[in-house]
Amino acid sequence: MKNLLLLLIMLPGILVSNSQACDPDLEMDRQIDAILHELTPLETITLLAGERGFFTTAIPRLGLPGIRMGDGPMGLNQPKKATAFPASIAMAATFDTDLIQQLGQAIGRECRQQGIGILLAPGVNIYRIPQNGRNYEYYGEDPFLSGRMAVAFIQGVQQHGVLATVKHFACNNLEYDRHRTDSQVDERTLHEIYLPAFRAAVQEGKCAAVMTAYNLVNGKHCSENDHLLTNILRKRWGFTGVIMSDWISLYSTQAVQAGLDLEMPKAQFMTVENLSAALKEGTVSLSDLQAKARRIIAMALKAKQASIKIPLLVDFNAHLELSRQISETGTVLLKNENHVLPLTPQKQDTIAVIGPNARRTPSSGSGAAFVEPGRKVSHLQAMQRQSRGRGKVMHIKWQPESPWSGGIAPKDREKLSQCRAVLVCVGFNDQVEGEGHDRPFALPLEQEQLILEVAALNAQTIIVLNAGGGVDMENWIEQVPALLHNWYPGVAGDQALAGILFGDVNPSGKLPISIEKKWNDAAAYGAYDEEKSRPGLPPLFTLYGQAHEVIPVPYKEGVYVGYRHFDKKQIVPQFPFGHGLSYTRFEYDQMQVTSGVDNRFLITIGIRNSGTRRGAEVVQLYVHDRECSVDRPVKELKGFARVELDPGEHKRVDIGLDRSAFAFYNVAKGQWQVEPGEFEILIGSSSQDIRLRQTVAIHDEMSFQ
Repeated sequence: MKNLLLLLIMLPGILVSNSQACDPDLEMDRQIDAILHELTPLETITLLAGERGFFTTAIPRLGLPGIRMGDGPMGLNQPKKATAFPASIAMAATFDTDLIQQLGQAIGRECRQQGIGILLAPGVNIYRIPQNGRNYEYYGEDPFLSGRMAVAFIQGVQQHGVLATVKHFACNNLEYDRHRTDSQVDERTLHEIYLPAFRAAVQEGKCAAVMTAYNLVNGKHCSENDHLLTNILRKRWGFTGVIMSDWISLYSTQAVQAGLDLEMPKAQFMTVENLSAALKEGTVSLSDLQAKARRIIAMALKAKQASIKIPLLVDFNAHLELSRQISETGTVLLKNENHVLPLTPQKQDTIAVIGPNARRTPSSGSGAAFVEPGRKVSHLQAMQRQSRGRGKVMHIKWQPESPWSGGIAPKDREKLSQCRAVLVCVGFNDQVEGEGHDRPFALPLEQEQLILEVAALNAQTIIVLNAGGGVDMENWIEQVPALLHNWYPGVAGDQALAGILFGDVNPSGKLPISIEKKWNDAAAYGAYDEEKSRPGLPPLFTLYGQAHEVIPVPYKEGVYVGYRHFDKKQIVPQFPFGHGLSYTRFEYDQMQVTSGVDNRFLITIGIRNSGTRRGAEVVQLYVHDRECSVDRPVKELKGFARVELDPGEHKRVDIGLDRSAFAFYNVAKGQWQVEPGEFEILIGSSSQDIRLRQTVAIHDEMSFQ
């Protein structure tokens, strides 16, 4: 009995001890402490920079491996086989977080197969100007949508133990001369527009790392910007992961004091010599360097832990199918007058395909995000395969350098005029749009001439656009009845497009951007020199480590980016944010609002497919503050739901709102604030197509971080 009593007394301690022994977090902490304790000051410093291009530094004597990194918001940019997924902006056009989480899982599996422990993705910078060469890598103009996409992507990737890195922190909204450009942005705009997606990635997505941008923000390079790295990222958001530099983006040792942990790809400023001298001078402390090393060790051990598990088998055929599905879902039908689409040709009909992107369809823009598709991507070939038994698809050569009108040979003009329809494939490619340079807003003049010439010959002219964002359409949009934005569609985008054109797939993509009618309609017009938006200048990395005069880029438009700008200025865009047509019709009805505690609401909307085809609609929820102590946008996206409906089917859709949906950033308080008053809930098919509205009341003032 005495022994039994003793056992009962000791049992809680035994259980706690066993629980601690089995706790993976505690075990990880023990491993980190053990390695940190054994590190020499020299080894501590060497951990703060990468090695071998894409690896963290290894300490073999302590069993700490070097972890391999890989680029890839759209798939792995690696020499080995990898799936080329559609551009991130096409992902955003799906408005489908479940689908993007599946994509993240697929990329995570491919990372595991290739020994990649840290994925340098996603990118979440805001689409501020259409010329930005890396817009295609990002999720569009709206911070809420970008945040939802980022969280879904990160959760998918990290499900397989691969660590995600959100980038480029922050305000990397152009590529031209990016080492010298200074994004001059006020604090409210920073928090309301350019930081929310990063915050969501950190706090909800639980990303393992944050990568800094090349540019300056308010006078300091991002890699040495203590306000961004320490005040906001560490203290306000509570980020405990690794802050790393983009490749060759340090400009001084000030990055150490500012909060940067890891210089990539190797030590140029965070060297043993520099940091040893800083230790002697007292400008940095050993404990500070050890804290940085601790975070890097933790990241390396987590990545190692995943790598020693059984390697995941990759079903590349399934990933190819997923790439096709994302391209189908993200392709946006912008215009479809007189129901030109879908094509329903008879066997004797001929469809002509012409244009620079017909036979050499671009799968991606250039730079770190580019993934070799591994197969020829061609709209023409996909159309020919898809048309079997449904007419003939004929290629018409286009020679822009020829003296013929529109680059069309005289012998082909009659053919074009007699075709059932003509598909004109235009846009940019990875030579024009990509990392390190910006691109024009307008299409090349010869492409515009081609569009106009074909439209004059055939009333059934369909434009397929490949680009990482909007283009100037003012000269030709009224002359064509149909337009599809195919973005950069990845390895299977040609198949996706053919399915949409022939009606095997009902388009359902929605614009994650606003498209201006002309450049001077843009919010940032006057704060950006479009003449500099030409590819190839300056060469990548030319300004590394050099002291040059910075180029101020004022964000004078403040929070009025994209549709917020068009609403405020009452300018009609060419196509509004959230716009996208379908081959069927949707009717909205029966909006119901249920209030809860802490300024939470549940919005329920009825929607019916009143057409004859199965299709998907994206229900968009915007919030309008009727009266506020600060100037606020007319409306802001705060929720969305994608719903699939059979013909005649009716469903109820729920969208939840919390306090953040009604808040603005109060600069004086340094907090988010909700003011009491009336707010209007707007339900629409786009930012300009509002179908339902209802007013709710907020009774309690709230402030929060």
